[in-house]
This record gives sequence, C-alpha cells and structure tokens, in this order.
Amino acid sequence: MTDPTLLEEDKRIVGLHIQEKLNQLEILQHKTSQDHLAAKICLESESPVSKFWAKSGREQKTHDAIVELRVPESPSNAPAYEHRSDKMAELARKYYDDLQKEGMAQGIEREEALTKVLNTIDIKLSESNKTELETPLTKGNIEEVLGPLPNGKAPGIDGIPYEFWKWLNEKAKSIPKDDNGESPFDFAECLTAVYNDIESHGVVDASSFAEGLLHPIHKKKDRHEIANYRPIMLLNSNYKALTKTLALKLTRTVPSIIHKN
Repeated sequence: MTDPTLLEEDKRIVGLHIQEKLNQLEILQHKTSQDHLAAKICLESESPVSKFWAKSGREQKTHDAIVELRVPESPSNAPAYEHRSDKMAELARKYYDDLQKEGMAQGIEREEALTKVLNTIDIKLSESNKTELETPLTKGNIEEVLGPLPNGKAPGIDGIPYEFWKWLNEKAKSIPKDDNGESPFDFAECLTAVYNDIESHGVVDASSFAEGLLHPIHKKKDRHEIANYRPIMLLNSNYKALTKTLALKLTRTVPSIIHKN
C-alpha cells in the first residue's frame, strides 16, 4: 500500500480487497473451530460448561481493519485521506491526546490554576493519614493485590497477562528456603522494591512500563473519521497492578476528606 506508483483510488480498492479477504479468513477460522469442537464433544462426550465452549459456540464478528482515515486539517469539500498504518496511528494518537487536553490550561497557567483551586480547600488530611500515604509500599500491599487479579484479561504492549505474575509469585513461594530461612527469590519482595523505586524516582524514559496499546472500535457514522471510533487502551499488567496497589492505599485514607458519594 506504500507503492508510490499506485494511484490513491487503486490503493483504496486494494485496501478494501484485503479487508474482504481478512473477513473471509476469520469466518473460515471460526467455522473450523466449531467443527473441531463438535468432533471433540462427540468423541469425548464433553460437557459444554467451559469458557472455551461458550466462546467457540458464539457467533464471532470479524475485526474491522481501518483502511484509511480522513486528515482532520483537510477541507470537507476536498478531503485528503491517509492510508499508511503508521500515519493513521499518529492521527489517532494526536486526536485523543488533544481531546483530553481540550479546555485545559497548559504550562504556567495550569500550575497557577491548580494552586488557586487547592488553596480554596479547607479540609486537610490528618497527620496519621499523611503518614500512611507517605509510607513506602510493603510486601503485604503487593500480595493483597496479586491474589485477586482477574484471569483472562487482555495484556498490554508487553504481551504478559496477569496469570504470569500470579504464577511467578506462587512459584517463588514454592522455592525451598536456604540455611538462613530465606527464600532465594521472593517475587513479591522484588516487585515491592521496583514499585517503591518508581514512586520515588519515576519511570525510566526508555521504559515502556506506562505505555499502552490503543484499539479504536468503530461505533457509528463515517468510518473515515477517527472521532467515530471509541478507544480502548490495553495497559501492561505490571502497570495496572501498581495502580491497583496505590488505589487500595488511597481508599484507606481519602474517605476522611471526600464525601462517600
């Protein structure tokens, strides 16, 4: 689709043809999956109670590939379209980034606005609550979150799901202790040290720890307009585990200054 010799109309036709082929392949894949499942149930007399059975028996919708997006700055009477995937990704990133900043002051004006609002708040945290928030995370805080993490959630950009972190934690607990009564590797302790370092010094710029994978899902109207897509952000599991840990920490302190509703 990046061939400079192709005309824009030819690129659009090729893109639509590829989309149709992808749809046909997904339908074929779903049909094959159903056939395999039916054969397995027939041969092994399996009971249809698993999540896999329920998912496989459900009609699967084909994924919508974005073939092109209208360039927002282009005139409505002569719209320009972007076909390259990296350029379309940049259009989407800029649109959602600008959407979040819309109506917000930036730079010094933002700092002045925040200071003005904060100075009008009379309710303050108690000294004990301040101390609790300032206290570094403990191994107990981490294990409190790791256990209830849900399975079957989509991973982030690193591709590692919750199940891996939970398995690693349980695996570390099963390692025999040394002569001093200490485990050679304590995963929860390691994660505690990493999270406290992040809270104190921030995230390394070269790290993808806080990056996410954005999936635009078409909701209505013209498919060429990025505004008609609802974004879903897939974040890394270790990042979400940290936010859950901090959220639990906040729930024990902020009720004294925030109304229950």
